[in-house]
Amino acid sequence: MGIRRAIVQPANISSEMATDAEVTAAVAAHVAAADPHPVYLTQAEGDGRYRQSGVALTDGDIPAAIARDAEVTAAVAAHVAAADPHPVYLTQAEGDGRYRQSGVALTDGDIPAAIARDAEVTAAVAAHVAAADPHPVYLTQAEGDGRYRQSGVALTDGDIPAAIARDAEVTAAVAAHVAAADPHPVYLTQAEGDGRYRQSGVALTDG
Repeated sequence: MGIRRAIVQPANISSEMATDAEVTAAVAAHVAAADPHPVYLTQAEGDGRYRQSGVALTDGDIPAAIARDAEVTAAVAAHVAAADPHPVYLTQAEGDGRYRQSGVALTDGDIPAAIARDAEVTAAVAAHVAAADPHPVYLTQAEGDGRYRQSGVALTDGDIPAAIARDAEVTAAVAAHVAAADPHPVYLTQAEGDGRYRQSGVALTDG
């Protein structure tokens, strides 16, 4: 199947489609217009609205509320020259009057009366040590010896309560128990057992 080349003739172009001549004329008219794009600024409009790069500001360009160099310099000089520019802080004289300077030793007059001096502490300790019984809540050695038995001291018969049996009493009680005819009546004696039960190994009789 062959391919056919078709040449478009002006008569075949729709009236709604622009011809080359129409496009060229429209572009030329657009270019020749004084302000074809009013949404943008022309150079003249931009120059009138903005400061061009490289053009220095003048004093008239700066708002009055913004301080000039001279105003800043004068304000700083006045601040520095003030007798007390920061009253929230202390001057050196005020600090010296309020606080003790480093390296200055305390005197006795600097210490409140309620705080004991070395001599008072020494005297109080000496009086405490010299007291006969400085800690009555504790026992002295004499009180402890009188109240308790010292380690290593053997008990005597008098130290043991009467309700606690002595060796002789225990020996006599055991001997009496052993010598009793029937020390445990809840049990059977051999004679009572023989009388109550048939002994092992004894054959049954007809009776």
